[in-house]
Amino acid sequence: MRQCLVLVAICAALSVSVAPQSTPKRATEPSGSLTLVAAHISGSKRFSESDVIAEAGLKIGAAVTAEDLKTAAERLNETGAFKTVEYKYSFSTRGMIAEFTTEDADQFVPARFDNFVWLPPKALTEKIHDDVPLFNGEVPVRGGLPDEVAASLRTLLTKAGSQGTVNYQLTEAQNAIAAVTYTVEDVRIDVHSIHFPGAPPDVAPLLETAAKPLVGTYYSASRIGTVAGLDLLPIFLQRGWLRASFAAPVPHVTQTSPEVAQVDVELPAQPGLQYRLKDFNFSGFKVLAAAQARKLIHAAPGQVANEIQISKDLRAMKDFYESRGYIKSKISTTPEYDDSSATVAFAVQASEGNQYRMGTFEVEGLDKTSTARLTEAWKLRAGEPYDKTYLRRYLASLGTVFPRMDQMKVETDESADETTQTMDVLLRFKPK
Repeated sequence: MRQCLVLVAICAALSVSVAPQSTPKRATEPSGSLTLVAAHISGSKRFSESDVIAEAGLKIGAAVTAEDLKTAAERLNETGAFKTVEYKYSFSTRGMIAEFTTEDADQFVPARFDNFVWLPPKALTEKIHDDVPLFNGEVPVRGGLPDEVAASLRTLLTKAGSQGTVNYQLTEAQNAIAAVTYTVEDVRIDVHSIHFPGAPPDVAPLLETAAKPLVGTYYSASRIGTVAGLDLLPIFLQRGWLRASFAAPVPHVTQTSPEVAQVDVELPAQPGLQYRLKDFNFSGFKVLAAAQARKLIHAAPGQVANEIQISKDLRAMKDFYESRGYIKSKISTTPEYDDSSATVAFAVQASEGNQYRMGTFEVEGLDKTSTARLTEAWKLRAGEPYDKTYLRRYLASLGTVFPRMDQMKVETDESADETTQTMDVLLRFKPK
């Protein structure tokens, strides 16, 4: 015990830091290499100590120099996973002890693998983690860690016998980086079939029919997700599964060669409860009385809640208001679920706003004769309640009034005058 205390007392302790674009100050260092007897990591809330040590390229029991520790700290800094990396070390006749203090980077985003089909998602994440210890499904938006993930994917692709290449791009949403998306290129990946585990027996065939356009096309997880939202989810919504969703697609390789891969795709369905309609509760309806609003709803209590039809009915309410000059009206609906009875009630709130009337109607970009003809065809007169639905019908009928319509493109400008509460309409014609 006394010998250990003596060794600690006589060891030298040095501390340096690594930050972007900086060089650590040099200090008195041990001559030659020493055995790394321990390495400690503190400060990170995202990464385990063992993963940081592995990413740094350090191995307990290996011979290291002070310069090796500096290189390890720089390697951590270059990943972009940390805002700061500081390190210090002590050494004695036993060897060297390294201590790293880190601060995690501010922004990490999910890594998405759009068409890497040779491993299932969980196994793929685990394999990449073996190569890139700081990868846990997310990557920093700056630094070299995304490149390390791409390099790991290239290695896995080669092991799978494919000659494809790997690239990635930053995916944005609402003017911010939302994900890093990796894609395999220079190899054809075809969808052979698509199935829906978890779907009710009477719904699965409908989903497979709706998904047929995907069969025989290229595999893309994001593309399948888009189709699921637009074409497949409504099949659930119109049958009362109002909280249905789909998990991420899972591809299974059935055939592969250096140039081509073929996959069977599972798109797990998560239907949840099938709800029946309890009732509608209306509030804020004045111009359109609540009793009239209820007549626009096709569903009756006790029926399966068809969200697609309900949305159409609410659109009809919105059209009612807009056709009578209430162009800023809003119809909002809030579902109130009762899972114990598998029923849902909808609270429907109307915010009617003020009534607007027709102001001026103008046409730009045409000769006087055509302008006069189009002006005469506009039947909504100044001072009448502005019918916002009328413009759509008017544009649809222009072909009969203006023979050269197929040669022109038209821009519409509806401008509200808040002082007079009128709507001015401008049609601007330009050659195609």
